[in-house]
Amino acid sequence: MAFSYSNLQPVSQETLPAGMDGVMLTIERAIAAELLARFGIMLGGWTHASEHYLDVFACYEVDTRPKTALLSMTPLLNAEDDDLTARGHREFLETILPGDYGVQLEQCRFFVGDNCSVNRQLATLTGCR
Repeated sequence: MAFSYSNLQPVSQETLPAGMDGVMLTIERAIAAELLARFGIMLGGWTHASEHYLDVFACYEVDTRPKTALLSMTPLLNAEDDDLTARGHREFLETILPGDYGVQLEQCRFFVGDNCSVNRQLATLTGCR
């Protein structure tokens, strides 16, 4: 039924994920190219069916215009030693920022989050005052 509304050719189970990965890499490269040496991070989280998700946004300027880019939206607890503490958030950020965007957590100038105790501890752990 859905095919009657589309003029696209069918896509295999192997082709679709490969295409999605290609789009993701293209977007990551575009964000990395415009991400400045100084930026801010907005964190948000929610729980659904006992799975906790963390979203990470970068806040920066391009040609004096503010931009907010979604860097990650993923379950935070992927390994047995992962947790929902500020230390767990820091470790996650220390992995995705250099790995996907070529920047270091130390370049971050501010954090905005939805949990006061995590915000304060994360700022302390990363050297913000």
